[in-house]
Amino acid sequence: MINILDYILYKEHKEYISKTAIVLDKHREHEVIKDLEWHFIELPKFEKINDIDINNTVNQWLAFINNDRRYIDMATAKNKVLKEAREDYNYLTGEAEERRLQDLRERWEMDRISEISYVSEKSEKKGEKRGKKLGEQNIIKLLFKNNMSPSEIAEKTGIKLAEILKIVSN
Repeated sequence: MINILDYILYKEHKEYISKTAIVLDKHREHEVIKDLEWHFIELPKFEKINDIDINNTVNQWLAFINNDRRYIDMATAKNKVLKEAREDYNYLTGEAEERRLQDLRERWEMDRISEISYVSEKSEKKGEKRGKKLGEQNIIKLLFKNNMSPSEIAEKTGIKLAEILKIVSN
């Protein structure tokens, strides 16, 4: 288990990485679980080191975690995974974050406009259909007023007789 601390845990030790294990209370030499270790990394102690061994993978990651500008470029140059992590971090923060948020805003706006267009087009088609139906009804009523029989109207317009009878009875 690795614990990265932003405070000093062991004031009496100058090392920034400490390892501990579970031991018996009265028999300190006996480890209870040999494969389980706790590592404590104290960042304030790491920050105070003037000459960090940047070839050490742990130190590379600590420079990245601590955003230590003195060593971060060297660390990412030596560690491909760390370089990818830094690129991902830059994408998710700072100017890259602003660009990403702007991109999301633009996509949302395009989706909104598309939805409005779709609804508008759908409403237009519905209106056209309703207008056509009202026009047909007006023509049927006019023909009926001019003494054309419902069966003649059905024959001339191609509209079913039952529908014409329904319209002229209103």
